[in-house]
Amino acid sequence: MHNSGMHSHKKLDMTCISSSLRPKSFASSLPGISLFTTNLKKIVAFSAVRGLTSLEDCFAEGKLQTILPSEEKAWNSLRIAQDNLREAEEAVKCGLLRAAINSTYVAIFHAARAILFRDGIREKSHFCIEQYLHTYVTSGALELKWVVFYGNIRSKRDINQYGFEPPATKEEVEAYVHLAAQFLDRMERLLVNR
Repeated sequence: MHNSGMHSHKKLDMTCISSSLRPKSFASSLPGISLFTTNLKKIVAFSAVRGLTSLEDCFAEGKLQTILPSEEKAWNSLRIAQDNLREAEEAVKCGLLRAAINSTYVAIFHAARAILFRDGIREKSHFCIEQYLHTYVTSGALELKWVVFYGNIRSKRDINQYGFEPPATKEEVEAYVHLAAQFLDRMERLLVNR
């Protein structure tokens, strides 16, 4: 006996399927999502990082290393950041909130890393990237809110990936993606203007 209430058939949302798996009749580009805007103060919050090192310790412990400065690596890293931001936008659209948080973090990681490559610094610690960005705050070249945002989204990614907490809401993730787009723009201006 077939119980029609037990089997529900949902229409497949083809925009969430990889372009290589989509039927040929579908457009190859996904429409952009409208980004949720929110007050930066609600999203960005200072969070103490306990037991981690200072910038000087990052260099002393080899977590930051000097290398030859590379504009090419800097711009490649920024391109990777932009690719990951697009993936985050698509993940939000498909309701893949954990994937969106991870891609958002990877986007801002690569955008920040672009600054280090340009300056001749190689990172071996995500926390130390944050410490390095503080040098730009101290010099007046970067606003503190962007370093705080980097730390906040790094923490969210860690909780998202390793913790047991429920995922962020769609509105929160959309706000992070929106702020990440602004972060990428700010890092690009920092690359150009220095």
